[in-house]
Amino acid sequence: MNPFRYIDPVGIFAFIFFNFGWTRAPFIDFTKMRKKKLFTYASFGILSSFVLAFLYGFLARIANPVFFDVLYRASLWSFTYGLISILPVPPLDGSRLLLAFLPTKSYEWYIKFNVYGIIFMLGLLVLWILPLIMQPLVIFITTVTNYIVFGNW
Repeated sequence: MNPFRYIDPVGIFAFIFFNFGWTRAPFIDFTKMRKKKLFTYASFGILSSFVLAFLYGFLARIANPVFFDVLYRASLWSFTYGLISILPVPPLDGSRLLLAFLPTKSYEWYIKFNVYGIIFMLGLLVLWILPLIMQPLVIFITTVTNYIVFGNW
């Protein structure tokens, strides 16, 4: 229940300087967790991001100008997090969705190399490949968020 234990210093650093960051994933013992439960947890994280994006967007429609900017940005970031979470790169929720469908032999291999997902994402970020990939996605996210908040494309 303590949100501060999910703060990752490297993720916060990347968010401040590169406008892209992450938090620590909750600890999950993959060897003991059933695949159906893993799928449920991962999909709940993704779906809650989209629900929050729509909720913040609709609240921004009726909010006064003081809270509009905060709610608009919350909608934008929630929608962004929902889309990024779908990617099957550890430690994102999409990798847990993929784990739920893998056979046992591949499941164990994927867990063993799970830690390298963060290094992969950092490499893409430092080499400036990730921002190039993200540019069309940012345009799409902004367009959808504007539709949610303002009701027009």
